[in-house]
Amino acid sequence: MHSYKIIFYCLVGSSILSMVMAAASLNEALKGLVQTGNTVPSREAVPDKNSLAFPYYVTGYDYEDRPVIVMEWGRWDIRTLAEKGGDRVAKYEKGIDEFVKRVKSGYFSKKSNEPNPEDENETDSAQIAVVIDFEGLSLRQLGTPASVALFVRGLGKLEKVYKEFAYGYLLNSTPLVDQVINLSRPYMGKFLERCEVYGTVSRTWIPKILKNIPRSQLHSAYGGKKDFRPVAVYNIF
Repeated sequence: MHSYKIIFYCLVGSSILSMVMAAASLNEALKGLVQTGNTVPSREAVPDKNSLAFPYYVTGYDYEDRPVIVMEWGRWDIRTLAEKGGDRVAKYEKGIDEFVKRVKSGYFSKKSNEPNPEDENETDSAQIAVVIDFEGLSLRQLGTPASVALFVRGLGKLEKVYKEFAYGYLLNSTPLVDQVINLSRPYMGKFLERCEVYGTVSRTWIPKILKNIPRSQLHSAYGGKKDFRPVAVYNIF
């Protein structure tokens, strides 16, 4: 534990804040998963990014008619949530579990109004695509071991349904994000194998995205149209 503290303080000045120190407590932090939560469907704009909200949305459908989920993880104020603690953290955890449950059940597909029982068999259904946008992720958000553990714990839960993802894009990766991904790898390695990681230069990854997803189904930030509206918007809690 002492070695983690030494490394932690050495990294503060080099923009990789608290990553290694947080790893020491992750095994404990990753224990205990629940499966309930709240979501609020809407066809309006994505909720205010400056509020303590954790939105994600169905942006549309790819060329194979798979739903595409966008999660702006970089703008989720994990630190404030971790500092508030209590029921808010519990609701956040339950919301992530509910998202995972819905991915597994096919809830987001175009046939979501039909019964779709969960298949416990190890089948590779690959029925969804995901964009995780890390734009906005700052040192402040990951400035405590508790916030790092909560952040990585949430990402790690995607491993449970990695086979449901046909592909994914992790966008706006910075050195800080790279450290988060590396820290998460032991807990979500199979999910990460299905994803492509790109930096902050959009002209690099927009053509890649457009090969799989029509422009009409995307926000302009991802190469789509300015008048874009998501199919449905949800909030983790």
